[in-house]
Parts: sequence; C-alpha cells; structure tokens
Amino acid sequence: MTIGRTFSYSVDVGWDIRRVWAAYQDMQTLLPALTEPAQQMRLERVEPLPAQVGTELVISTKSPIGRVKWVARIVENVPPHATITGMEARFVDEQIEGPFKSWRHTHEFEAIDDRSTRIIDHIDYRVGYGPLGPIGNVLVVRPALKKMFAYRRKVLEAMMGKVVTRGS
Repeated sequence: MTIGRTFSYSVDVGWDIRRVWAAYQDMQTLLPALTEPAQQMRLERVEPLPAQVGTELVISTKSPIGRVKWVARIVENVPPHATITGMEARFVDEQIEGPFKSWRHTHEFEAIDDRSTRIIDHIDYRVGYGPLGPIGNVLVVRPALKKMFAYRRKVLEAMMGKVVTRGS
C-alpha cells in the first residue's frame, strides 16, 4: 500500500531570478550548503554538467535507519524566461533509486521584481513500507521535510538576502 503525499514550501530572496537560477544550477556547491551538517550528506556524482534534462545526482545521507543512497534524475529544466506575468524558471527531479516509493521535486522560481525571486518547492511523494508507511509519514517524513526546509530557508536568506515587504 502506498499513500501519495504532497509538501510545498516557498521563500522570497533578495537576488534576481537569473542569479538564483545560476546558483541552483551549480548543484555541487548549493546542494551541500542547503543540507544540514547532521545529515552528513555526500554528493557522490552529478553528471552531466551543466545541469540539463538527464543529469543524475547520486547522494548519500545519514538517516534514522543508517546511510541512505539516493539517485535522482532531472526530467525538466527550463531556464528563466519571460511569461505573461513576468519571469519564471523551473526544474524537476525524480527519484530513480532511494527511500521512497516515488518522489518528484519541482523547483519553481518566480521573479517578484528585478531584484528578488520567490523560490517554490513542491514535492509529490509516496511512502512505501506497507501499513507502516502512513505512520512513518506522520512520525518521520513530514517532520523531517519541515525541518529540512526551515534549514534551507535560513541558508537561502543568509546567502541571498531576505526580502523585506515595503508598505505603500
């Protein structure tokens, strides 16, 4: 039995969309920076570079059940481009091998203005492990995702600047 779940998170940063995009495309630098040190993440392989459809990332991290190997592949990669509503970009990675029954992570970037960007992460995932899956989702997966993205928010705001909303 698998249960489909979603998780979404966004943060506004003080870099323009092209600069944010360039940082995210430099996965060998950014991914380790966005990962809590306690996870002891090892980026074992990222190729081909520059990032494109078909690029595979192989990482391993410490988890409650020991080291976990994770292989993801970029299945969409759309650089910043003009739309009717402004500038946007996106890339999507899917788990090829790893701890989930399935995992699809959409990274979206929307220009707020010419100096700031909204970064939106949307994850669709399925937890396997039969009847233990829903329990594991509530007790382990959801809290881990919330903690991981809270950490990422701190790192991104420190690195790229926090967007301050100004009143009119």
